[in-house]
Amino acid sequence: MLDWDRITKNKGFTSIELMIRYFYYEKNLSLRASGREIGVSWVSLKSKMRELKIPIRPRGGRNNFKDISISYREYLQFSMKELCKKYKVSTCCIYYRTCHYPRKKRKKAIQPPLALPPSSSG
Repeated sequence: MLDWDRITKNKGFTSIELMIRYFYYEKNLSLRASGREIGVSWVSLKSKMRELKIPIRPRGGRNNFKDISISYREYLQFSMKELCKKYKVSTCCIYYRTCHYPRKKRKKAIQPPLALPPSSSG
C-alpha cells in the first residue's frame, strides 16, 4: 500500500491533489512521466486521480483530432508511408482513417535471380 502522505511531504507539497495537478496539468506531463516524477507507477497514479476525481486527459496525440479524409482511390494508389508523409500523420492515424476500406493485398517480394553455374565451354 502506498503512503501518499509521505510521498507528498517528501516532494514538498501540502496535499496529494496539488502534487498530482502540478505534475499532470502545470508541467503537462503524461501519466507515465508524472508517475515517474512522483515515484509511483502510472496505474497507481491513475487510480488515485480517479479516487480524488481529478479529470484524466483523453488519450491520443495531436493527430488524433486531425480532420483528414483519404479517398479509396488515394488509399489504393499510395503506400502507407506515402500517405503519412502527405498528411503529416502517423501510420496509426492513416490506418484508423482507412480501416473501413478492404485491406490491400501485399505485393510479393521479388526474388533475386539464382546465380547460374559457370558454363563449361571449352
